[in-house]
Amino acid sequence: MLPNRERMATSMDTSGYDKEKEIVLPATLESIPQVLAFVEGGLEELHCPNAMQMLLVVAVDEIVSNIAKYGYPHSAGDVTVRLCTGQDGEFFDICFIDQGIAFNPLCDTPQFDASAAVAQRRIGGQGVKIVRSIADEVKYERRNNRNIMVIRKYAK
Repeated sequence: MLPNRERMATSMDTSGYDKEKEIVLPATLESIPQVLAFVEGGLEELHCPNAMQMLLVVAVDEIVSNIAKYGYPHSAGDVTVRLCTGQDGEFFDICFIDQGIAFNPLCDTPQFDASAAVAQRRIGGQGVKIVRSIADEVKYERRNNRNIMVIRKYAK
């Protein structure tokens, strides 16, 4: 078996985790408080350090908000949020799964240009920048008509 760092880089397989928890909710803005409560409680149960929890909750809010706003433009759908930890709390993964429109935020979102004049800045890209700054690794894959995004934070 590959070490955990290499396994995430080569596969979205969730086998090999020490502990997992998940929730499935409608992909709506109204579900966000429930998702955040689940994540906060789950990370606490998984013994994630408090400072790391606060950062990860910001990333979760951003990702789930975008799925709710843009993932299902013509119909209702769900989002699955899965919390996982490696052996001895070495890392924490949060996986987001939806069956919305195919969209890779790591490639399909315009780069945020902070140097451009405010009136000339394109909409989008700032949330991805925030998520990338919080997570140590971010992966996306489209598989079986599902968007699968995983953010990983190492316990340092």
